[in-house]
Amino acid sequence: MPAINGTNTTPTRPLRPGVWAPIPTFFLPNSQDLDIPTLKKHVIHIAHANIGILLCGSMGEAHHLSPEERILVITSAREALDSAGLHSIPIIAGTGAGSTRETIKLSKEAAQAGADYSIVIPSGYFTGALASDRAALKTFFKEVSEASPIPVMIYNYPGASGGIDMDSDLIEEMAMELPNVCGVKLTCGNVGKLTRIAATVSVPSFAQEYPRKNKDAPFLVLGGFIDFLLPSLYANAHGAITGLANLFPYTIAALWAASNATLPTSSGHPSNAAELLRQAQVLQGIVARADRTVAVTGIAGTKWMMEKRYGYGGVCRRPLSPLSNQAGETLLVHRHVTDIERLEKEIEMQKGLERKHLKNGVTIPNGNGVTKTATNGVSVLAMA
Repeated sequence: MPAINGTNTTPTRPLRPGVWAPIPTFFLPNSQDLDIPTLKKHVIHIAHANIGILLCGSMGEAHHLSPEERILVITSAREALDSAGLHSIPIIAGTGAGSTRETIKLSKEAAQAGADYSIVIPSGYFTGALASDRAALKTFFKEVSEASPIPVMIYNYPGASGGIDMDSDLIEEMAMELPNVCGVKLTCGNVGKLTRIAATVSVPSFAQEYPRKNKDAPFLVLGGFIDFLLPSLYANAHGAITGLANLFPYTIAALWAASNATLPTSSGHPSNAAELLRQAQVLQGIVARADRTVAVTGIAGTKWMMEKRYGYGGVCRRPLSPLSNQAGETLLVHRHVTDIERLEKEIEMQKGLERKHLKNGVTIPNGNGVTKTATNGVSVLAMA
């Protein structure tokens, strides 16, 4: 069994900046039992696109899963990755529950099941008491992170926690005071909050003054949407966790690579920095428009689209309703969706092949670094 992150000096699967897909949990249509074969298939598909794996989050309908089902999901995903030779891919698993006690228990079980990191959302059932009680929220994360055998990521999502919206001051305090906390996911969509937290944790003195319990699990600041990835990197953020990556993983990987290519290195900006930025901006626009258009249809919309793209996706667990076919067909032909769908298909066709022209003008380098140029001269750096 691999060493557990947080209890070992060097984790087997370090936490690095990047983009993660919150993996849906798949259910059989009639019984609504877990569909483990589909889960394994999808996890491997996403990992092959160089997108990280996050299980049992909001997109994974964690609130609809029993503790035993969560553990089965984690175990099955680890088995799938290992069977595909993807041993180095870490797993982030949602372990937030109704009480501190249950959250700690789930975190320990998730670690044993193969999770490398946990992501924890505060319970929203007693939001009237908790939302304004900063001390209670900090105590919750303190007790969970101190008891967890794996590093813990803070999950700030007011829409899924009864309106609890932790501000930047509180999150920064926890980053400083809780060494087994390894980051924050901001699905509040507050760009200013992201900027403030990233500014605090990105200075070299932060890591020196507030070292992590695990030196390979740094404090990452991640957006909960992919619609501002490019500008967020200029604010020293570290990536995003986005449901859109379940549908268009290669395009999301391309955006991550293109955005990073625009950043200065120790030797300064590349000579073609202006052109690289222009290309990344075009790609960010395509992704940002699709992100909102798909996100407003919820989990059901993502699963409906997955059914069309992959032949699997299935239903949500009740009481969540499926997306109507009429709404799905409208989504399918929406310009924002067809734009990113066309790009994804082109990347899928082109990865690893020779130089070819792409209709929508996006350039993709193959695995050997050979750039494929499109007809209108717009190029992005994609991880092929």
